[in-house]
Amino acid sequence: MEVDSMYLPVPVNFIFIGFEGNGNQDFQLHPDELERWFLKIDHIFEHTRVPPIGEVLAPFYRTSVDKVQRHHLPTISHINYNFSVHAIQMGEKVTSVFEHAIKVLARKDDVSTNRDDVDALWQVDVSMMDVLFTSLVDYLQLENAYNIFILNPKHEKRARYGYRRGLSDSEITFLKENKDLQTKILQSGNIPESILALDKIRRPLYEKHPMMKFSWTIAEDTDTAEWYNICLDPLNNVEKFYRGKETADIIQSKVLQ
Repeated sequence: MEVDSMYLPVPVNFIFIGFEGNGNQDFQLHPDELERWFLKIDHIFEHTRVPPIGEVLAPFYRTSVDKVQRHHLPTISHINYNFSVHAIQMGEKVTSVFEHAIKVLARKDDVSTNRDDVDALWQVDVSMMDVLFTSLVDYLQLENAYNIFILNPKHEKRARYGYRRGLSDSEITFLKENKDLQTKILQSGNIPESILALDKIRRPLYEKHPMMKFSWTIAEDTDTAEWYNICLDPLNNVEKFYRGKETADIIQSKVLQ
């Protein structure tokens, strides 16, 4: 019997942080509003094969077998992806962890000036933010789905900030011009352990992804209380580690990180 198509379910979690009424603008989400939006992405997408450079693809009906019995794969396959959306709203405790992390992991983008006013641009270490995201996914055991985080933290005095992996242009210039710092980094030897080390605790949010067109779950603070507690001390330790550090020391730690 000929098979027209195969449909592969693709579970996707949209994890909302700061939308329980305690984030920026005290904004709250409601499941009926989300459902109206997310049902629009409940589409079936064809899987298209991208050929290697130099390979010429033939339409499926011209697929042939060469002398060594190798099939020339078609451009379009019979596989389709069927997306299933699960929206998860985190509580106030999770929001407060990420707000604290943004404050702790932020540093000035421009190190050529000592200006520390509200108009300065700040950069948040996305590598360390990844540690929190991964830890939360592991804790709730959401790793068997694609996880997309949407953050709405409260804005404080550092209203202008972005996320960066690595060094800013200003920090790279500082490093290029500081031979002593370069030597110090090269002689550092082993890479130090992460200063943001989190204990691994697991408390599954659900046994199995709902696999519906749209589903809505509220993660209560009781669901994430243990994760909140294991984040407090490491974040406080990071804050103490960077407090009073000179620019050269911060850049050295970021390079070794």
